[in-house]
Amino acid sequence: MAVLHLPSARGQLQAYETGDAESFSSAPGPFCRIAYAAAHVVADPLAANDPWLTPAIDW
Repeated sequence: MAVLHLPSARGQLQAYETGDAESFSSAPGPFCRIAYAAAHVVADPLAANDPWLTPAIDW
């Protein structure tokens, strides 16, 4: 199982252990899909600020 370190309400990182992976069935046949990539910017979860007033960006 994987362990993720997530921010807590106190601004510290807390370990979270994921569950067991499940298996999925294969698609019945080929299907047409186009994949697009997007750049994502997220707020710094450990910043001591109000994200609505003074956002802290984590690049």
